[in-house]
Amino acid sequence: PAAGGGNFVDMSLRVVVEQATGTLFIFDPTHKHGTTRLCGAHNYTASFTFS
Repeated sequence: PAAGGGNFVDMSLRVVVEQATGTLFIFDPTHKHGTTRLCGAHNYTASFTFS
């Protein structure tokens, strides 16, 4: 969509996680990953990391 984008892409699993209100997703950082083009959208995130 013209106003879409900023979705998470896991290239290893060949999946796209579309952004939505009130959602959480977890991924393996060793997989190839990225995001789609924002096309003017703004995203705010919070990261909780631990080992």
